[in-house]
Amino acid sequence: MKYTHRLNAFKPTTTWEVAESGLVWSDDKGGNGNIPWGKIKSVRLRYEPSRAETRRVGLLIHAPYPVSITNIDYKGPLNFKLQKDGFKDFVLAFHAGFPQDSQTVFYKGSTRAAYVGNLLITLLVMVFIFFLAPLLSLTGVPSLSSIVRIAIIILLIPILINLLVKNKPDTYSAPHVPMEMLK
Repeated sequence: MKYTHRLNAFKPTTTWEVAESGLVWSDDKGGNGNIPWGKIKSVRLRYEPSRAETRRVGLLIHAPYPVSITNIDYKGPLNFKLQKDGFKDFVLAFHAGFPQDSQTVFYKGSTRAAYVGNLLITLLVMVFIFFLAPLLSLTGVPSLSSIVRIAIIILLIPILINLLVKNKPDTYSAPHVPMEMLK
């Protein structure tokens, strides 16, 4: 199973292939390599939205060096292609390739620290919207920039809540890939 994507403007387009020996890669700059199954210490499947791309799901592989593979293909500034089906097939093939006696740990979602941080940020945003924003109107007519900032925060709340729901920290085994992350 092969999967090709470009992570960002500073990375080459990379093709990943699930092989019997491990994960094989090559890029459009002439680089290539192999990550043997036994060298992969942990795998983290997580939802990682950004302001520019809210549908991004990442597969973070911790081997001798960290590797990030996402369902988004960078095409240019603010130009991303969602590769949901190809990424799903690749992730399933990747997990199926692990030997039965693998010592690799599989994580779903954020780290516990990141999750707590995101939860605190969400609570602070809620406090701001429900308590501090109305106080702005008491000081007179709020400026247009204040109104725009509050509107942007309100529009981003569903993304923040989705991040918290999808990225709840957990572990899983290779045969039991959390399919809700790949939808």
